[in-house]
Amino acid sequence: MGPVEQYLKSMAWMRDQMSPPAGFKYASMEGFVLRHGRLFESAKPTAEQRAYLRDVARSMRFVMKQCFANAQQLLVTENIMGGDRLRYVEGWASTGFLPVLHGWLVLDGKILVDPTFKVDGKPRACAAGVSRPGGIASSTIGVLSPNQSYFGVVFPTGIVVDRIRRTGEYATLIDDWYNDYPALKGDYDDVLEKL
Repeated sequence: MGPVEQYLKSMAWMRDQMSPPAGFKYASMEGFVLRHGRLFESAKPTAEQRAYLRDVARSMRFVMKQCFANAQQLLVTENIMGGDRLRYVEGWASTGFLPVLHGWLVLDGKILVDPTFKVDGKPRACAAGVSRPGGIASSTIGVLSPNQSYFGVVFPTGIVVDRIRRTGEYATLIDDWYNDYPALKGDYDDVLEKL
């Protein structure tokens, strides 16, 4: 069991000691992710996969602390271009310290694509701490550093695009307080069970 999965199980156990709020199926975000998610492991992308990502993200820049927007914008861009190889993933990621709720993508069902964290697993920031945008070439693609760990839920593109169209926002699907927590109420369960 990796560090992120261990963290999720500990948090879910603690929160399961309380009953879920009325109307909620899950007592915690961590419980939802453990139920529907999986561990993402290091996998080297092919030259064709790297070229595909460069083509899709050719004019895009990704900013630190905007993981949901970075990943969802890349997914929507691919969708507009007629592609269907990327899937949005949301869950917890760690670069060796504390796991955080995070958004990323998976290419061809296996290759992790994290436009927010750099290749070495460190966030994009300059010495002064101000966000510095970067392109896909400096992103984590497939090969994880020893201190990186990801555990998350793959969401169907339709759910992601529908939420963006309805709200006009790129935001978390799991901690979606603005829309009254549909994931935690079990609204996505039927679709996720079929994946």
